[in-house]
Amino acid sequence: MRQKLILLTLSLGLVFNFLACSDDDDDKKNTSVVGKWKYSKVEAEFETNKPATDATVKKAIEDMFNANSFGEQLEFQDNGKLVVGDKTSDYQVSGKKLTIAYGDGYATLDFAFEGNNLILYMGAVQGLEDIIKENEGLSGVEVVTAVAKIYYAKQ
Repeated sequence: MRQKLILLTLSLGLVFNFLACSDDDDDKKNTSVVGKWKYSKVEAEFETNKPATDATVKKAIEDMFNANSFGEQLEFQDNGKLVVGDKTSDYQVSGKKLTIAYGDGYATLDFAFEGNNLILYMGAVQGLEDIIKENEGLSGVEVVTAVAKIYYAKQ
């Protein structure tokens, strides 16, 4: 009886150990931005003081962060280089923050993974303010929050 109890305990331990390792492996395979990513879509999340203008604001955000303006393909190399088209920049990852150097400056943005997608979160308030000033149909619109969620699929 004692041997059966010991065997049962060992068997249960192996099952739980196997399950725990499987979960760890799933978490580890989706924690690196390294690789090639192809643009798939942009989603606009925003709030304004005039909901009647939401369709125009949504389109403006989507146009600001489309594939042509942000990059059809991103290649994050394991040496800290980011290649977008024929341009190369340095990048760093710290937690869920991605810092990309460009020219004399840099941009820091949040990122996340969803399935095989890398999602970059870009603030869009400043860009929208410029568009609102130029568009008579948006007169009086105030942007409370605006974020573009830019999706890239793993290649």
